[in-house]
Amino acid sequence: MLYNKQYIQSLGLVRKTLVTIAICAFVGQMLLDISLENILSNLLALGAFVTACLVVFSYRNVSVGSALSATVVFLMISANSLAPMIGTLLEGNPITETLTVPVTVFTHRLTFAVCLLFAHYLAASSSSLAIRVAISQISRRLKIKVLIPPESLWVVGAIGLFAILLKFFHPPVVVSKILDGFAYLMPAPFLLMLPPYYSKARIKKEKVRLILYYLLQVVFSLVYNTRMAMVLPIGIVASGWLLTLLTGQTIVNQKTIQTGIIRGIVGLFLIGQFADFSTAILIERAQRDNRSGMEQLSATFNRFLDKKALANYHDEQLELLKGVLAEQEWQENYVRNPFLARFIQVKFDDNCLYRIASFSQTELDILREVTIQKVMIQLPQPVLDLFAIDIDKKYISSFSIGDEIDALSSGAEGGFKTGSIPSHAFALFYWAYPVVLVVLYYLIFSVYHGFFSPFKVRSMKGRQIPTLALLLGFTIYTNISLDGVDVLVGTLLRGIIQVILIYAIALWIIKQLKFPVNTKISKTKSQPDTSSQPDVELDPLLT
Repeated sequence: MLYNKQYIQSLGLVRKTLVTIAICAFVGQMLLDISLENILSNLLALGAFVTACLVVFSYRNVSVGSALSATVVFLMISANSLAPMIGTLLEGNPITETLTVPVTVFTHRLTFAVCLLFAHYLAASSSSLAIRVAISQISRRLKIKVLIPPESLWVVGAIGLFAILLKFFHPPVVVSKILDGFAYLMPAPFLLMLPPYYSKARIKKEKVRLILYYLLQVVFSLVYNTRMAMVLPIGIVASGWLLTLLTGQTIVNQKTIQTGIIRGIVGLFLIGQFADFSTAILIERAQRDNRSGMEQLSATFNRFLDKKALANYHDEQLELLKGVLAEQEWQENYVRNPFLARFIQVKFDDNCLYRIASFSQTELDILREVTIQKVMIQLPQPVLDLFAIDIDKKYISSFSIGDEIDALSSGAEGGFKTGSIPSHAFALFYWAYPVVLVVLYYLIFSVYHGFFSPFKVRSMKGRQIPTLALLLGFTIYTNISLDGVDVLVGTLLRGIIQVILIYAIALWIIKQLKFPVNTKISKTKSQPDTSSQPDVELDPLLT
């Protein structure tokens, strides 16, 4: 396949910029602390991030399926390599801050990064062709590879919004979980900020509506006392932008990089405000079970306005953390900025790895048994009944893998502590865990590739990214990056099916409301000119 020169240069420029930022962060870390522990931890984090940049920002990820898994992999790796380097540096701390076994943590994170990159590579190879062809047939039948017109994006967002509003009526747990599945549709209108939807005229027209709609997301964050509703639109736009970059829908030049740096500086102020919102949410979380939604909203907003109370909370947390490490109690505080902390997961690794290191064979066997039970509850009840499997779904669902690891170590009670996938896999399979994780992620990525693989397309001209792919990048990242190995198996058994069926239902609703569900958006001045690209047959291994 021949590739557009402008596209190749764009990827190279982004790769070079990111690697330069990572090296600057490494130098900054060395100026803070030149202990052997900090040097090794930063070298491991830098190695993981640079390797990810080399693999992800490659022309081989030009197809939508490959670009989607590359986007997810980049988010998972950068969140636990570059993010902790920069996050701790901005607070004047080394990357080892509050970690009990930092070198072990970043060794496993580098290993995990290699697993993800290798799984991504295999999913785009001939080894996955049978899976992708089979899934592509399902995708064609469901007709989900469509580019929803701009006006219908607001309908998709309204469907997600309506599902969340229904939770105000406190439906049964099963219904509530189904409604939660529609949440990823809510930020759909923000896709107007991305190609092929983006145009200056459209953004000017929709700007006020988008701002008001985002403020509504913030209100939901306050009412439900969760940061995700506030973070989700930002995450979907960021992951969607990366997807358009990898597929050549967005072209970056020096001017774009300079503009991005300026916006990044402005973003530091905005992140500070997000951090205050997140802190207010955390402070008021303890009372949410005793308040109505509106009472929770009022209390959280008042706390956000009380900057002195927020500063006192941070000071109290710092005092609590002094001399308190993972061996004394489970700590999830790593960087003080709650917004950044939403993405960085190395503290969860630290909590789990320290405890797992002291497990006896009996405790490891118990953890394996609990993991099997957590996998089993992903199966529908009729399937369990068919094989006479008796399991208490309610009890097994009442705690997390993080809870189980902490309970086995210290007898601590639950609370849905966040676990760690590489740490959990290490406990289950020891150093054979990379093979297991490669297989699981390979299957997940191959299935998602199949949903977007255009096997009958013979030209790169006029290709556009389906709306679902733009929505899914951040959603997949949040679904397969936290807690334990059972989450990955659950994704394969029902998670992917649920996401796709919910989207198919949304398309059906749009049709019933007489809104269009597919369109061809004409090229605007904001989109790159690829008309000079030759008409060539696509390599099926890259589609």
